Amino acid sequence: MLQLIVRIFQRFRQRTNQNNSSKEFVSFFSLFRFAQKSDWFYITVATLAAIASGITFTISLMVFGSLTGVFIDEGFKPCSLNTTTPNELSTNFKADIHRYVLYLVGLGCLAFVLAYTEHIFWTMSSEKQAKRIRNHLFRSLLHKGIAYFDKCKSGEHTTRLSDDIDKVQKGIGEKLGVLINSVSIFLSSCIIAFIKSWKLALVLLSITPVLVISAYYFAKTMAIMTANELKSTALASGAAEEVFTSIRTVFAYNGSEYEQTRYGKYIDEAKHKAVKKGFVYGLFTGFTSFVGFCFDALGFWYGAKLIREDSNQNIGIVILVLFTIVEGVYCISMVIPHFQGLSEARGAAYHIWQLIDISPKQTLPVEPLVSTLRTNFMDTIEFRNVHFSYPTRLETQVLNGLSFKAQRGQKIALVGSSGCGKSTCVQLLLRFYDVKSGEILFEDRSITDLDVNYVRQNISVVNQEPILFGTTIFENIKFGCPTATVEQIEEAARKANAHDFIMRLPEKYYTVVGERGAQLSGGQKQRVALARALVSDPKILILDEATSALDRISEKAVQKALDNASEGRTTIIIAHRLSAIVAADNIVVIQKGCVVEEGNHELLMRQEGVYYQLVQAQEAENVIYTSEDEYTTQYNQNDEILLEDEFAVTNSMNTLTINSENTSDKDKKNTTSETDKVFQECDYDLQIQRIQIYAGIFLSLGVVTFLTKWLQSFMFACSGEALTRRLRAKAYKTMLCQEVAWFDRAENNSGALTTRLSTDASAVQNSVGIRIGASLEMIANLGAGLILAFIFSWQLASVMIGFTVVMIVAGFAETYLTERFSSINKQKKEEAGSVAAEVLANMRTVVQLQQEDFFFMKYKSLVQAVCRSTIKRSTITGAVYALTTSIPFFILPALFSFGFTLIEKRLLKEEDILLIFAFAIFLTQALAVSLSMVPDYGDSISAAEDFIHLFNRKPAIDNSSTAGTTLSTGPENITMTDLEFAYPGRKTVNVLKKLTMHINQGQRVALIGPSGCGKSTVVQLLERFYDISNGALTANACDVRSLNLHWYRGQIGIVSQEPILFDISIRENIAYGDHSRQIPLSEIIEAAKTANAHDMIQKLPQGYDTIVGLKGVQMSGGEKQRIAIARALIHNPSILLLDEATSALDSANEKIVQDALERAQENRTSLTITHRLSTIRNADVIYVIHNGQIVEFGTHEQLLLKEGSLYVRLLQMQSNM
Repeated sequence: MLQLIVRIFQRFRQRTNQNNSSKEFVSFFSLFRFAQKSDWFYITVATLAAIASGITFTISLMVFGSLTGVFIDEGFKPCSLNTTTPNELSTNFKADIHRYVLYLVGLGCLAFVLAYTEHIFWTMSSEKQAKRIRNHLFRSLLHKGIAYFDKCKSGEHTTRLSDDIDKVQKGIGEKLGVLINSVSIFLSSCIIAFIKSWKLALVLLSITPVLVISAYYFAKTMAIMTANELKSTALASGAAEEVFTSIRTVFAYNGSEYEQTRYGKYIDEAKHKAVKKGFVYGLFTGFTSFVGFCFDALGFWYGAKLIREDSNQNIGIVILVLFTIVEGVYCISMVIPHFQGLSEARGAAYHIWQLIDISPKQTLPVEPLVSTLRTNFMDTIEFRNVHFSYPTRLETQVLNGLSFKAQRGQKIALVGSSGCGKSTCVQLLLRFYDVKSGEILFEDRSITDLDVNYVRQNISVVNQEPILFGTTIFENIKFGCPTATVEQIEEAARKANAHDFIMRLPEKYYTVVGERGAQLSGGQKQRVALARALVSDPKILILDEATSALDRISEKAVQKALDNASEGRTTIIIAHRLSAIVAADNIVVIQKGCVVEEGNHELLMRQEGVYYQLVQAQEAENVIYTSEDEYTTQYNQNDEILLEDEFAVTNSMNTLTINSENTSDKDKKNTTSETDKVFQECDYDLQIQRIQIYAGIFLSLGVVTFLTKWLQSFMFACSGEALTRRLRAKAYKTMLCQEVAWFDRAENNSGALTTRLSTDASAVQNSVGIRIGASLEMIANLGAGLILAFIFSWQLASVMIGFTVVMIVAGFAETYLTERFSSINKQKKEEAGSVAAEVLANMRTVVQLQQEDFFFMKYKSLVQAVCRSTIKRSTITGAVYALTTSIPFFILPALFSFGFTLIEKRLLKEEDILLIFAFAIFLTQALAVSLSMVPDYGDSISAAEDFIHLFNRKPAIDNSSTAGTTLSTGPENITMTDLEFAYPGRKTVNVLKKLTMHINQGQRVALIGPSGCGKSTVVQLLERFYDISNGALTANACDVRSLNLHWYRGQIGIVSQEPILFDISIRENIAYGDHSRQIPLSEIIEAAKTANAHDMIQKLPQGYDTIVGLKGVQMSGGEKQRIAIARALIHNPSILLLDEATSALDSANEKIVQDALERAQENRTSLTITHRLSTIRNADVIYVIHNGQIVEFGTHEQLLLKEGSLYVRLLQMQSNM
C-alpha cells in the first residue's frame, strides 16, 4: 500500500515538474522570513499554548482512560466472580469518580485559557507578518525597472498582494496553530503510551514511519501543485484587470464574450490543476485513515496477547494505550485540511519571495552624487552616439547612433515620423531604461553616474496620453510638487488654462477625477497634467504632444503660458504640428533612430530636406482645436448561478461516500466498545477467535474508509472547483454586463474589481469542495453518534445534545463575528488593492513624478488599518473560539457524574456507559475540528453575500442583452432632439442642454467646439455607454434604447483620441473589431494597409504576431493609433465615429491615413471630432457646440458667411497660429 501511494505521489511530482526546472515552493522556516523579534515572541507564546493545549487534551484522555478502568474494575469481573447478584458500588469507586471529574473540569478551564491565548497570539503574529509581506512586496514592485512591467500584467501582482498573501497568512497563523496542537496531541499520546506500556506502544508506533513518509511526499507534491495553480489564477487576474481598465473599448466592439472566453481559459486551467490537487489530497487522507484502522487492528490483537502473557498489563492499561495512540492518529488525519493550508502557503510564498528578491537589472548609484555637482549641472544635455532597443524587442533597433545637444534655456524640437524614436529619447532621459551603447550626458557627466531621483526631480513631462490618478484635481496637481501651496497650485492651473473649468465643477479643486481621469474630458485631463508639470518649476520641461488634446482657444493660451514657462529652462518639444515648433532654437529631425537634419526653422527650410517636406505637407492645413468631454458610465447585469447536472451528480456521489464513512466510523465505535468485552473473555480459544474476527473487521473498515475518503475528497474537489470556477466566470460575466457608470464609481475601480474576483472566489472556495466534505463528514458522525447514544441511554444522550447545542451556538456566533469583521475589513482591503492596481498599471507616471513613496505610504496606512482592526477584534473572536474548544472538556465530567448517578440507580449498565463515553469523546472532537474551520466559513459567507448582491443587481444598460429590435439596414439616420444629459457621477452638472442635431444616411458630419463643451459626450451617447436624461435619440426613427444593443454597436466603428490596445498580438487587436466571425489574415492585412499600418507591422520581427504589451506600451502613439483605425475598419461599419482619429500621427502618416478615412467614409454615415479644419472642410454639415448646445451648423462655406460666429473665430485663431 505504501509503495503504491509513494509511486502515485512521485508520478504527480514528475508531471508537475515537467514544466518547472526547479522546485516552486519555499521551506517551512522561510515562511517566517519577515518575522521580527516581537513576532517570534508571539509565535513562541502561541506555540507553547498550542503544545500545552495538546498535552491538556492528552491528559484528559489519560484521565478518561483511568475512569474507564475504574468502571471496568468496579462493574465487570466475569472471570473472577460467579454471581448474578449486582455488586454494591464501593466507597473508593465513588471517591475515584469524584476526583477524576474534578480533574476534567480543571483541564477544561485550562484548555479555555490556552485556546484564548493561542488564538490571540497567532492572530497578532500572522497579521503583522502579512502586513510586512504586503509592504515589502509592494515596495519591491515600486522599485522594479520599467522594463520589468513591459513584460508582465499588473493584475498578476494584484493577486499576489491579496489572495496569495492571504494564503501565506493563514499558513503561518491559524492553520499552523491547529497543526502544532495536533502534533502535540500525537506526540504526548505516544509518550503516555510508552510510559504505560512500552511494548504495546512500540508495536503500534512501528506503523508511524509509513505516515511520516507519505506526509513528506504529500507536502512536497501539494506545495508544487499549489504554486502552479496560483500561476493560472494570477494570469486570470491580469486579463480581468486589463479589461476593467479598458471597459469602453471592450463594450464598443462587443468584446465581452471574447473576454469571458479569454478569462475562462485561465480559470479552467486553474480548475484543472486544483482538481488534480484534490485527487492527491484524497489519496493521502484515505491512506491516513487506513493506517488509523491498522493501528486499531494491531493494537487490539497485541493488547489481548499482552494481557494473557504479562501480569503487569491489564485491561485499563491496554485500552488507555490503544485509545491515546488511536486518538493521536485520528487528530493527525482530521487536520489534513489545515495541513493543505500550510502547503498552499509554501507554494504561494514561492512567487511572492521571488518578486521581492529579484532586483531590477538597472543598477542605480548607492550614494547620490548631486552634492558633488554644480547647481547648474543640468544646463547641457547631450545624446552622444546612442544606440537602444527595448528589452522586450532586442532584435529591433530603435535608436541607431543618435546624437544631439541641448544648451540651457534652449527650446529643442524633436520631429519625425511615428515610431522614429522621439518618445524613446524622453524615456531614456528619465532613465526608464539604460542605453545599449553610447552616452547621455549632463555637463559631461554620464546619466548613469547621477542619482536618478535628482534627475527626475528636475524634469517635468507632459505626455500625449496624460495619466491622472483616482483622487482630487488638487492632489493630482500636487503630485508635481508635494510641497506646493494652494496658491502655487492654483497659479499652475491658471497657466495651464485649467482654473476656469475647474471652478465650474461642483467640488472645484476637490473634484475626484476617477480612475485614469475618466470623469474629465481629454482636453481637461491634459490641462490638469500641464498644471502638474508646471507647478514644480523644473529645470527641464518635456512636452510630448502636450497640447494635442486642446481646442484652439485653450491651445493659444496654454502655448503662451508654456512659452513664458520655458524662459530660463531647457525645453524639449515633441510635436507633429510643426507650427508649434517654428520658434524652437534647434530642430532635430529623426528618421529610423538617427538624426538626419538639425538646425532652426529658417536653416532647415533653406536646405529643402526632410523638414521642408514635412512643413510643405502641413502648410495647407487649418487646425481647429477641439477635444474630448467627460467620461462616465457603467454597466451592470444580473444573473443567477445555476448549478449544473454535473455538480448535482458529483454531490450525490459525495453524499454516498460520506454515508459510507459515517457507517465505517459508527462501526468502529461499536467495534471498539465490543473489544472491551473481548478483553474480559475468560475462554482463551474463544478470545483468540473473537480477536481475529474484530481485527479483520478493523482492516476491512480501513479499506472501505480509504476508498470512501479518496472518493469523497476527489469528488468534492471536482464539485467545489466547478462551483468556484462558475462563481468567478459568473461574477466576471455579470461585471461585464454592468453599465459604464457602474465602473465609474470609486468603489468599482479596476483594482477593486480584480481583488474581488480573486479574494472573494478564494474565500468561497475555502468552505466548499474538500473542506465542506470534511465538515459534512463530522456532522454525519455527530448525528449517527447521537442516535446510537439515544438507543443505549436517552438520559446521557440528552446531556450530550445540550452541550452539542452550546458548541453549535458558539460556532454560529464565531461565524457571525468573523463574517461581520470580514465585511468591515474588506472595504479597506479593496481600497488597498485599488491603490496597488492603479499604481502598478501606471508605473511610468508614478516613477516620472517620483511618487513611489507617497503611494507606498498610502498603501501601507491602509494595510496597517486592516491589521489593527483584525488584532483588536481577535479579543472577541478568541473568546468564542476558546469556548468552542474547551466545551468538550466539560462534556465528559457531566456524563461521568450523571452516568454514575444512573448506575447507582441501576438505570444504566457499566458497559453501556463506556460505549456512550466513546461516542462522546469521538463526536466532541469531530465537532471541535469542524468548528476550527469557522473562520473560513465566516469569510465565505461574507464573500458569497457580495456575489449574490452583484448577481441580483439590475444594470441600467444591460450590455449582455440580445433583446431588442434589429433593423433591416444599418442605423444610418441619427436624430437627437432636445437632448439633455448629465453624467451619473455629477447629476447636478448638465453637459448637454436641449441639444438637437441630425445625421442623415451617408452624411459626413463634423462636431467642433471648445474643450469640455460636450462633443465626446455625444459620441458616448451614440455608443450607448449612457442613456440620455431627457429628449430623444433615435436611429432610423427608432429609439436607440429599443434596439438590440449588440447589433447596434456592431454597426458602429469608433476610433478614439486615446487608443486602447490589449496585451495580445497585433493580428488579434485588429480582429478585435469584429467578433461575429473568424477574420482571415488577408482582411486584417487589408485593413492595416488602409490604416497605413502594414509596412510598419511588416518591419517588426514577429510581424502581425507581435505582442503589443499592456495598453500597447510596446508601440509608439502613432503606431497604436493606426492599429486602432485598422480595428475600426475591419467590420465595415455603417457608422464611423472618429474622435481625433489622426491626432497622434505625424504629417506624412496623417495625410495617408486621412485619405484612407476619406475612402472609408464613402457610402456610410460618419461623425468626426477633430482639431484640424482640413479634415472637416468637406463635411456635409458642421455642428458647432458651446456649453452643451448647438450654436451654429452648416457647411464650411455657409459658416464662413456668418461673420463673427464661433466657427469663424476658431478659424481665424487657427490661421494666426
